[in-house]
Amino acid sequence: MARDTEGWCVAIDAARMCCTIYDTRPDVCRRFAMSGPYCQAVRTDYLDSTSRGIPLTLYS
Repeated sequence: MARDTEGWCVAIDAARMCCTIYDTRPDVCRRFAMSGPYCQAVRTDYLDSTSRGIPLTLYS
């Protein structure tokens, strides 16, 4: 998938932090297992390369 200038997938809605093409997402996204080994490795690499962390929004 293409990435924006900050490294995020271009299909991500930055305001809501959700995928805008989820129902029609490509196979590479469908095979991605949340919290799987690849996910954990990407998160670790990201956190090691930046001090800003991955932004999370909690809704009440």
